Amino acid sequence: MEEDLKRHVKKIGEKTGEPDWLTEIKLKAAHEYARLPEPSPRLGLHINRPTDRGNWAKLPTHQRDLRWTGTGEVLVQPLTDAAKTNEKEVRKLLYSEAAYTAGRYEALHSALVSRGLYVDVPDGVGGVKIIIDDVLSEGASYDHLLVHVGKNSSATIVNRRLSEGLGSAYHSEGAELFLEDGANLTYAPVQAYGAGVRHYETRCAVVGKNARLNLVTSDAGGSLAQVESRTRLSRQGGQVNIMGLLFGGLEQTIDVNVSVLHEAANTESNILLRNVLADKAKAIVRGLINVAENAPSSVGYQKEDTLLLSPTTEASVIPNLEINNNDVRCTHASSITHIDDEKLFYLKSRGIHPEEGRKLIIEGFIEPIMKALPEDTTRATLSEHILLQATHKPQ
Repeated sequence: MEEDLKRHVKKIGEKTGEPDWLTEIKLKAAHEYARLPEPSPRLGLHINRPTDRGNWAKLPTHQRDLRWTGTGEVLVQPLTDAAKTNEKEVRKLLYSEAAYTAGRYEALHSALVSRGLYVDVPDGVGGVKIIIDDVLSEGASYDHLLVHVGKNSSATIVNRRLSEGLGSAYHSEGAELFLEDGANLTYAPVQAYGAGVRHYETRCAVVGKNARLNLVTSDAGGSLAQVESRTRLSRQGGQVNIMGLLFGGLEQTIDVNVSVLHEAANTESNILLRNVLADKAKAIVRGLINVAENAPSSVGYQKEDTLLLSPTTEASVIPNLEINNNDVRCTHASSITHIDDEKLFYLKSRGIHPEEGRKLIIEGFIEPIMKALPEDTTRATLSEHILLQATHKPQ
């Protein structure tokens, strides 16, 4: 298996024209994939995830439409090109947070990345906005986004992922975000794939001194969505605000793990997740705030709310705190609810049909996340997708 994978890695390198040093790293990742154990498929009492990770030999067929606007000397280029022209910086950052030694399928992703983008916002640049559009078709694809935001710079990146809804597809994506001191980044990955797509994603971020990361996420499609989100507040005064929307319908399985590590003093994290499950969807959502011993005066907050639209859904929501310092303020909470019959009755008494009332309740539940999305078209498309799936009548 290892030799087959390594041969495929070399074919990708030849096809994309990547430099030898990058191929060597990917070959090391292939070795780790063969060496590391298979993770358990069990997510909850009755939740199991598929272990098939796509066909190595089938290269991606979808296209990337990149639009970006902004000011200053902002570099946006394919990752393979950046590995040649900006070797020192890319070598320093690539896979440093989304490490291929972290797990078997992190290693597979690192080995098979065939497309990616490198975004470098130099010091003191503001007003940058980048919109990435991906339309996924059949096959397997492994994509990676590497972002560096310089000192006292600001940028917004919207990463929209859709699918044609034909056949089956496998998508693995990694994102590594690096914020220098005083930087401000809003990153909004939005996924609304069709029912035949399995989606695996790892998002990692390092936040510098007095820097702020706003992470506004949505995962609302596919037969399986597995997302790992890790943020390190590495220097004093760093802040991360995470707002996430999860939607599962039909027989979808969702596995989300969000963690924040406070490594320095006076750091702050805020996590708000809204989950909506319909039909026979199943989800496990884990949140973790970890405050290190050398991170006094830190503040952490997390809340995870789940709305169940069907008695056949299953949800497991697990917020966690790991506190290694007494000088902190941290709280966590979670809730699992259904649509309240009394609310529907009230709306009906005001002349609103129950189906319309149900739609209004769902809209109100997801509104805080929708308002945080930084792009109007994305907001409208996502809302339409979720409401159509949430209010459909099973056949």
